[in-house]
Amino acid sequence: MPRVYSSHDMLGIVAELNARRIPMIMGKMSQRAGGTLALSQGEIGWLQLARQLHHRYRLGDYRHDPNEAARIRDLCQWLVDSHRRFNHQETGVAIPWNADALESKTETGRPKRGDYAQLIDKVHTGELDGAVSE
Repeated sequence: MPRVYSSHDMLGIVAELNARRIPMIMGKMSQRAGGTLALSQGEIGWLQLARQLHHRYRLGDYRHDPNEAARIRDLCQWLVDSHRRFNHQETGVAIPWNADALESKTETGRPKRGDYAQLIDKVHTGELDGAVSE
């Protein structure tokens, strides 16, 4: 499957997932399970993909294939549902997702080398709050 250039939205989602959302949800899961996580192979695959994209983007390769974007969407939905379960809220409510918005269509829309590192900094300072809907 050919890779497409990732938009700033895709970079922002991966930054938010790796810097904040995954550690937060995994920490809560671990606490509730007494320190042991029991994840399915699919869940492990989503987490591994988020980490692979994180490392890819860190190296300045801002491309992904449509299958990876779909799997990131699934990871986001799973994390949102997990968070809602912890707060005794309804799960299964689909989060808004526009796959076309995650792909840059023009040369000017492509992120530049170093953009991902700046996004990670923005996640840590709170400037990127809300990159993943809850």
